[in-house]
Amino acid sequence: MSVILWTGAVLTKLSRGSLAAVTFGIALGLAQGAFAATIGHVHDDGVGWVTGAGSAPAGTSGAYVTIDEAGLDAIYGQAGIDVRVLATQTLVNPAFLDIDTSAESFGLLNTAGAGPVIDMFYVDSVSACGTTTGAPGIVGCGWIDRPGLYIESGFADSGFGNELIAHEIGHNLGLGHTADGSGLMGAFLNGETTLSAAEIAIILGSGLVQTDVTGQLYIEIAPWLVTDQINVVPLPASGLMLILGAGALGALRRRRKAA
Repeated sequence: MSVILWTGAVLTKLSRGSLAAVTFGIALGLAQGAFAATIGHVHDDGVGWVTGAGSAPAGTSGAYVTIDEAGLDAIYGQAGIDVRVLATQTLVNPAFLDIDTSAESFGLLNTAGAGPVIDMFYVDSVSACGTTTGAPGIVGCGWIDRPGLYIESGFADSGFGNELIAHEIGHNLGLGHTADGSGLMGAFLNGETTLSAAEIAIILGSGLVQTDVTGQLYIEIAPWLVTDQINVVPLPASGLMLILGAGALGALRRRRKAA
């Protein structure tokens, strides 16, 4: 597991466009109850909401990573695409544990790489996506036609996990919401994971879809656990760096001294 230590102001790098021009897809889930008929929302700032119903496992707190690769394979197998999940990495930044402001939303999404690997961040809680804040039940957010998304880890571990993750990946692959609310890209979490022929065509045109030496189409997902750490060390001005945990280094030094 690699660790990235991040401090300082919100990152501002963009692979294309500007903060005002980039669009998002949002997934929302109600805390309790069964499915509810809900309208989708698309705002002038290009943000689309996905609403639904369901609950995270009782008593869960703190971000953690759960991902069902086989379940995602079944969904994207409709497009002949294999989903390949890479090793989990850790992003140490307490500012991104709970995403409830636009600055935090843009900041976390802008830590994602330019692709083709899709960075997926697991956080404690979500109540903001882009310029949309305070909307009840938000559980995920992702760029449209650009890699990078974040999800609430407890909800990803619920019965809606595969749908939520696949939906946000769909946004990264260029998909918007369906007009009638049906299928994987419906404007609420509806228990459906189907893709239309038109959606499959858009996905296959995405630069995030790769081809291996056997001709198999695939996408790569990099899960990131967002976590906290005491005594965070400031980074050089050059940006991000990979480090070993201070505790591991201290233990190694003690062993050497004892020897």
